[in-house]
Amino acid sequence: MDELHRVPGLLGVQFAYADLEGADFRHSRLYHANFHGANMRNAVFFEKDRERFALSVAQRQQIEWKTE
Repeated sequence: MDELHRVPGLLGVQFAYADLEGADFRHSRLYHANFHGANMRNAVFFEKDRERFALSVAQRQQIEWKTE
């Protein structure tokens, strides 16, 4: 039995300057993802993940924050 508990996910994904309008990031495990300059208009994230990602103030205002 593996003594380490691992959660699948992706490290260091690059979304810099991407058009992510309407993308649904609920249940995503994108640790250390780069969203610099990305269009986040109407992208969907869980409220609980609000501080997980490095987003600008403008990006945070564009996102639709949902509860589970």
